Amino acid sequence: MILLAVVMILALCRATTAEPSASGTEESGGAIVVASSEASRRDTRTAGSIVPRRAKRVQSTIVYQPPRRGSPERGKVGGGVRGGSKALATPLALVPGHLAYTVNASPSIFWHVDGPVEGARVFFSIVDEDDLDGLDIELELEPPSRAGIHRVRLSDLGITLNDDTEYHWFVSVVPDMESRDRDRISDGYVSRIDEPLLAGQERVASTFAELGLWYDALESLSDAIDSDPGDLELRVQRNSLLMQAGLEVAAR
Repeated sequence: MILLAVVMILALCRATTAEPSASGTEESGGAIVVASSEASRRDTRTAGSIVPRRAKRVQSTIVYQPPRRGSPERGKVGGGVRGGSKALATPLALVPGHLAYTVNASPSIFWHVDGPVEGARVFFSIVDEDDLDGLDIELELEPPSRAGIHRVRLSDLGITLNDDTEYHWFVSVVPDMESRDRDRISDGYVSRIDEPLLAGQERVASTFAELGLWYDALESLSDAIDSDPGDLELRVQRNSLLMQAGLEVAAR
């Protein structure tokens, strides 16, 4: 009888061994799921355990709704060039073909270049075309060493946008400072609007996109990618946003 009791106790212990946890994801902002590090995504099986449950990912659909404020169309210069070598890198402003909005006083400006900028200088300029005494700045940027998406943080430059003011900005690749007609230029427009548009809503990329806040949606996704470069879901979402604005060349 004693031997039988011991056997039953051992069997009960084996039956109640806990299954290891394998969540592997963590939620960011309530809408975008940011994957954990590569190390935490590795198989966590131990000897004698079953295969862990596959982690569930909450996908956030990005749907950009153009603003309903009677936003005028803008003829964007998509890496336009007045002359020069075809081998020169070409910039592209990452904006839709209309005046795009932000609620941020100092948003990030995004642009794409199709290759490293070699043998040329790069300039960023932004101007208030409706006010001769308003903002009118040109600054030199570090030439990108690789193709891809690049950012200009207006906050780092001490630039603040006024409410309900339309600004025109440019990125220029300049191969010859003495002959600016060879510049390669791309441009976009930005206007800051009031915060009440977001009243009671989550400040996440999907909300920004639905409200027509292009700059905030793109910045939110790009910030998340910078925090977790290995999360392919975030890149898919940003690519989707870019493609909705006809920016397929940058959606890679």
